[in-house]
Parts: sequence; structure tokens; C-alpha cells
Amino acid sequence: VDHGGEFRITSGLHKYACDLTLDTNTANKQLKMSDENRKVTSVNERQSYPDHPDRFDVFQVLSVESLTGRCYWETEWSGHDVEISVSYKEIKRKGGSEDCVFGYNVNSWSLICSDHRFTARHNNKSTVISAGSVS
Repeated sequence: VDHGGEFRITSGLHKYACDLTLDTNTANKQLKMSDENRKVTSVNERQSYPDHPDRFDVFQVLSVESLTGRCYWETEWSGHDVEISVSYKEIKRKGGSEDCVFGYNVNSWSLICSDHRFTARHNNKSTVISAGSVS
């Protein structure tokens, strides 16, 4: 990941900005990619992605880019809630055990965002984050 590129001289978090692209080889088949693989939507119909050993059995997807050092990105969501996660690429992909699900193991961290609250989860330990109104 190019940490910031043209934003490198910018002050604050933006100097760590990175553009992320979703990896269709890891996407669960009920996740639909759009916007040049920068947007993901949960859908009922299975997508026609080819079989791939890196594909998740659970509703998850990784980015193509590996993250190192400090990174910053923004996310928009609509609907009920969203989980924004980071993971080591070694996370298990097959099955539905906690070893495969973001935030439930030592290999991943998850931020669960809803209209009412934020919760951080790592290694199956959840912490509600106090915040002002969620917009």
C-alpha cells in the first residue's frame, strides 16, 4: 500500500490514506462487488465467482492490498449495520468456526457499526465504544 501518495504532506490522519480494492477471490459468493470492487453488498443470490481456495465460506471479503504501518480509510454504509475488519491473511477461510470469523480470533479485529452504537471485537472479546450520536 502506498501510504498516502499525494496526501503524504497532509497533516493529520489523511497522510496515511490508502485506497482499498476488494478481492473477489476471497469474497463469499453472497457478496456482490461493484464500483470497481470498492463497494460490497450482501445479496441473496449467489454470485458466479469461480471456485478459489482463498474464498470465505462466511459473509466476508479481504482487500487486494496488504496493510502495513499506519493506514487510514473511510467507509460509508447503509442498511442495518456493517463490520469493518482487519485481518492477517492467514485467517482460515473454510467452515463457520470462530477461527474463520473476523473479530472472533487472534488473527483479526472488527469494528461493528450500527445506527445505535459501535463495538470493537478481537479474540471473541467485545467492547462497546462510547460515542456521541451516530450519523
